[in-house]
Amino acid sequence: MLVDLHGQHEHQELLDPQNHVRFLDAYAGHGDLVSKVSASYREWRKLQTEFRTLMETIDSRTENLELLKFQLDEIDSVAPLEEEEAVLVLEKSRLANAERLVLLAAQTYEELYESDSSVVSSLGKIWRNLDELELIDKSFPESSESRETVSALLAEISEALRSYSLEIETSPERLEFVEERLATLERLKPDYIIHGDDWKHNNQSQVRKNVTRQMKQWKGQVIEIPYTKGISSSSVKDIIRKEISPSFQRAGNLRRIIRLNSLVRVIEVHNGLSALIGENVRYRKKSFDGFWLSSLTHATSKAKPDIEYVDDTTTSQSIIEIFDATTKPLILDADSGGRVEHFRFTVSNMERLGVSAIIIEDKKGSKENSLSQSHSQQQESIKDFSFKLLEAKKIQTSDMMIIARIESLITGQGQRDALKRAKAYIDAGADGVMIHSKKKTPTEIFRFCDAYNKLRDRKPLVVVPSTFNQAKERDLQGHGVNVVIYANQLLRSAYPAMLNTAKSILQHGRSFESDNEMMPILEILELIGSNSETKRIREN
Repeated sequence: MLVDLHGQHEHQELLDPQNHVRFLDAYAGHGDLVSKVSASYREWRKLQTEFRTLMETIDSRTENLELLKFQLDEIDSVAPLEEEEAVLVLEKSRLANAERLVLLAAQTYEELYESDSSVVSSLGKIWRNLDELELIDKSFPESSESRETVSALLAEISEALRSYSLEIETSPERLEFVEERLATLERLKPDYIIHGDDWKHNNQSQVRKNVTRQMKQWKGQVIEIPYTKGISSSSVKDIIRKEISPSFQRAGNLRRIIRLNSLVRVIEVHNGLSALIGENVRYRKKSFDGFWLSSLTHATSKAKPDIEYVDDTTTSQSIIEIFDATTKPLILDADSGGRVEHFRFTVSNMERLGVSAIIIEDKKGSKENSLSQSHSQQQESIKDFSFKLLEAKKIQTSDMMIIARIESLITGQGQRDALKRAKAYIDAGADGVMIHSKKKTPTEIFRFCDAYNKLRDRKPLVVVPSTFNQAKERDLQGHGVNVVIYANQLLRSAYPAMLNTAKSILQHGRSFESDNEMMPILEILELIGSNSETKRIREN
């Protein structure tokens, strides 16, 4: 039996426009198509909602970026210096207590020298008593050397007091400035430090304590975010060290350091010991980022002239010695690179060793140092030198940089030629450009830098301020310099120091007079890691 039910108002559905499309689709048999369109519409609404959320996120990030930019601009406008607050706190204390400090220094000086019962007056009586003792009893220990030492110390103290009194500044205006500056620095201190909570138990636990203590002093807060478990940066580094050769790791270090730093600071080394100095020396938060193996100082350390006499085998051995003792990237001074076919082998060999960069100069003919007074130096043609760069880049397999050194300012060809060569060498594949000058001032270097910075495909820029050494790093950085190389200072310092010690030994017939100028033997043993020998000497 079939039953067909109808409502009394069912016919009114025909009058509702919202149903017309449905009736038409049903009449046309578009059921499947309607389902697909409906699904697409729901997906579109979902994506639209997600889009709105993303736009809100972008707006929020834009606001945060604007806030961060404002904060950075505020920091830049204040331009705080390294350790400035500590220096200003000390200066504030001196300025605020200037009168008391002057009084104390004057009273102390008077007690030493000027009063009736001064220390010097009392010592005079003591010396006379000792003279009589020594005269009567010849077995009494001779004390003249000790007296001279005491007198010298007192003279040194009195001179220090006199100088100190003259240096103390009593300036209310300066005190007001220092207090205002300290208040400005105080406003820059962060309210929050955010860090993963893994540093509670790893090798950064001491850093955490220091940061927490500092933030407490600043009335700030340390917020620790739960760290992802099972992932350790140290273990990742261990895997890299085990699975990837040290030479491969080191070869790309210079590129990474240049990307991460506004200015890279490189020091000349010529053997393992000088490299240890470059590796470990610190001044406050400053250190050297890498090493420069100069052909001049390397040859000089072998007592050979700088005429490309030192061969690749000797150079490779020196690099191995340096790498055995250090971890920082090394830039090799490869002179002109030699013939193209020879330079290919040099590139391959330096890559295997882990050298981070090779710098070759665009000169030809017999080797002459760029800083010599000779006017016979000639440059390679742009075409031939570019070909050498192209051929070297073809066989390169690592992140080692090949940097072109332009000698146009040395040979007198001028700015235009230097800039022309820079463009050509970059087109040939150079990973960086070094500009050289033997002028006493950096004017022509700065002119080149300013023009070079306008190049579309600009690469990292290297300078060696050997002659124009009055230029400050901040000035070089301000003109776009990326890498500054101190190319010969360690060797030039070492030779006169050794010469003076040798002369002193000959002069005095012993080495005692040179002790204050020499490094203690124990420190040498600690430097080179002779732990058993160090322990034995300490026990004795």
